[in-house]
Amino acid sequence: MGNEEMKFLRILSRDREHQQYLKHVIENNSYLSMSTIFKIASKASLTDLYVPLKASTRDVDDITGSEFEDDFIDKEISEKRIRVVERETEERIDSLDSLISKESRLVVLGKPRSGKTTFISHLALHTAQNYRGKPSVTPLPLKISLKELERSLADGFPIAKSQPSSQWILDFISFYLASSNLRDYQDTLLASLEQGEYLVLFDGLDEVADYDQRVLIREAIEQFIDNYPENHYVVTAYN
Repeated sequence: MGNEEMKFLRILSRDREHQQYLKHVIENNSYLSMSTIFKIASKASLTDLYVPLKASTRDVDDITGSEFEDDFIDKEISEKRIRVVERETEERIDSLDSLISKESRLVVLGKPRSGKTTFISHLALHTAQNYRGKPSVTPLPLKISLKELERSLADGFPIAKSQPSSQWILDFISFYLASSNLRDYQDTLLASLEQGEYLVLFDGLDEVADYDQRVLIREAIEQFIDNYPENHYVVTAYN
């Protein structure tokens, strides 16, 4: 078998693994649990219920140091700030969906129950569906719940014994893939991360209850972005 044939087979195998992963992403983000809204054990189509959020933007250079300290997001993480808007304002308002496509590193700020997590699920679903049709121009979605990461650390996850680093995120991803029956996708994911093929969605920095843990997780996110700078990033937090 020649080199070209081997290369073709590797590409084919990689694409097959991506498609299996995307199927998982679509299945896990297609429905919205109604229990948190109506206190009933039911779910509904996210596509049917989703209403695009409106948001205003601010360049990071226009934000004061105290504001960064207030919500635990610093200039290493975001190039622009996006604030979910819940009322009429004279500021420029855009669809949050359209803003995401224009920047490589964003922080989405909003009050509790303003729709940040639902937006992240919508973005993961929408990106996965688009990748299936246009893989050459669409990133792969990678959603990471920071609340789940905190819970893993509290449960004695091995990474809890080390200093905060990008390895925290990588170990959590490995744990997530294994628990989702996607262990074989790990090498492909790491290779694609190094090539900048992902839209990484860090959801819920404000949901990390412990202050010290929140600071450490923020540092881990910063190092992860430094190690894989070619990817696109979105972080949601409380404003």
